[in-house]
Amino acid sequence: MYASRCYIGLLAIFQQFSLYNPLMGQRNGPYREEYPIGTTVRIKSADVLQQFYRSWKFHHPLTADQLAFFGRTTTVKGVSFYHGGDELYELADVPGIWHEELIEPV
Repeated sequence: MYASRCYIGLLAIFQQFSLYNPLMGQRNGPYREEYPIGTTVRIKSADVLQQFYRSWKFHHPLTADQLAFFGRTTTVKGVSFYHGGDELYELADVPGIWHEELIEPV
């Protein structure tokens, strides 16, 4: 019981004070992927990618080469988590590492 309350309290603190991206992990919690391996996803629009490319200053930045893949439908090949719970995706037939907010379900 005590451990459960501690976890819930820590989860609330994590979500409130995320150092990198407070939107990540909001649906399933930290270290729980939104899109499991094999899930079909679509890379978001060119506008979304451009905004992320210009504004993201932390780990795993989007590369200029990745900008060309907007709108592409693909499947999740791998999932990893950056310290703090940020979900990072490897996609089939698309280069690079993709942040959760750059992909969406099909």
